[in-house]
Amino acid sequence: MTVTEPLLADRETGERTVEYDFGNGLETYSLPIDEAFLQELAAVIDSHNLRKWDGFQKSDPMMMDGDGFSLVVTFTEGAGIFASGSNRYPEGYHEAAEAIEAVFLGYLKKNGIEPEGGF
Repeated sequence: MTVTEPLLADRETGERTVEYDFGNGLETYSLPIDEAFLQELAAVIDSHNLRKWDGFQKSDPMMMDGDGFSLVVTFTEGAGIFASGSNRYPEGYHEAAEAIEAVFLGYLKKNGIEPEGGF
């Protein structure tokens, strides 16, 4: 699974949007975001201590077929988190990935979108 969630702001309107890619190459969604969504996502970042992941870049070159992840978070104060891995994951990855996906799935459903992949 690849999870990306860049927050984008329209230069003219200031409207913020989020993009979410389920990593299957089929579905990418772009939606306007609200403060409740940002607070829920911030809670996941804090509860899973994702700031400690910043700088994580590891891979297992011996694994010929597997999966990977990337996480890019930019905070309003300019700091951020960049982490990625190929068949290597930071501690607590699977729990954090499930929590992030739950936030995005909930937000998609709240906006009337049922992902095609049946997630």
